[in-house]
Amino acid sequence: MNLRFLMHLGLAGWLGGFGMPVLQPMLEAGEAAWVQRPAGTGEGLNDVVYGRGRFVAVGDQATVLVSADGVSWRPEDPGIGGWLYGVGFGNNTFAAVGADGLVMTSLDGAEWTVQESSTTNWLEDVAWGEAGFVGVGYEGAIVTSADGVTWTNRSSGSGSWLWGVAATTNQYVVVGSEGTILSSTNSWDWEARDSGTNRWLFDVTYGHGQFVAVGEYGTVVTSTNGVDWVLRVTGRSQYLRAVGTNEFGFLAAGEGGLILVSTDGIDWVESETGISRWLYGIASGGETTVVVGELGTVLNPAPIVGEEIMLEEEGMGPDGFQFTITGLSMGQPLTVQVSADFASWLNLTNFVADAPTVVFVDPTWTNAATRFYRLRSP
Repeated sequence: MNLRFLMHLGLAGWLGGFGMPVLQPMLEAGEAAWVQRPAGTGEGLNDVVYGRGRFVAVGDQATVLVSADGVSWRPEDPGIGGWLYGVGFGNNTFAAVGADGLVMTSLDGAEWTVQESSTTNWLEDVAWGEAGFVGVGYEGAIVTSADGVTWTNRSSGSGSWLWGVAATTNQYVVVGSEGTILSSTNSWDWEARDSGTNRWLFDVTYGHGQFVAVGEYGTVVTSTNGVDWVLRVTGRSQYLRAVGTNEFGFLAAGEGGLILVSTDGIDWVESETGISRWLYGIASGGETTVVVGELGTVLNPAPIVGEEIMLEEEGMGPDGFQFTITGLSMGQPLTVQVSADFASWLNLTNFVADAPTVVFVDPTWTNAATRFYRLRSP
């Protein structure tokens, strides 16, 4: 969690002889930025997940990293060789998948047990849903498990290279080569869906009431039900290899260090990372977000100490009380929260900074006699 400013709005105050609330900055903080963390490895990191109060990242040469805060990472030895491409969490269990049908599970991210997967096809991703784990991979491979121990090979009805899988409580969605999208309500009966594109789709996530899938040449498609999909325009030509969600909205990452952020899955803005490495995995938890990629890359948001976000030009506008925020970073995802007592905070709105200076308007300011604001960057 990165606090950006706090301010107090009290109806007893007046400014310049006009009936306006008093705006008082209470805390100065830095701009948001993606900061690279030392991972202790130069191996590529292909995926990351959050569960049981920790992040677990997996990658090339059976690399496994664990972190409680997304900042400090420790390597773990799974006791095997091979490449790991995907990791998921569910039923208090971590499941990792990889080359030649490799599947292994762990309760803590440190001690791992290899399981019989029932396939020798490469597995690219794994996710947990109501019916259990679903792993997907090369030549339409799908394997399922209710407990992470016993795995069954399923027929997907597709020969596509399946790259990503996501689940809600009652539905699984799989994405893959040439725009392939499959969905299932039980993990073993699969039906092809029209994605609206023939471009390769590499990852999919579910959050904020919808599925979002990403792929080559900046492709993004969204669906509220996993069945009907809409192609979105990002204005990007880079490959998007990962997509994730947090309380702010959605994040997509991929070629050349590109990270895009969106509050709704429709409109996307770049969030500057300052790196050129490929990024392959996104996870959120513990009030932070982690992005991983090639050559041991680990990123998460952090403040840049010393830079000030200024609040100025407060007053009443046609749509409510408003003030100007300056010193923002382009593409910076922000959440405005409000509180009456500094103890209980509610989200007022999410937005992405499309300029260094943003005018914020609160049309609901009359609903509270006293209101504190907190600006957060996920």
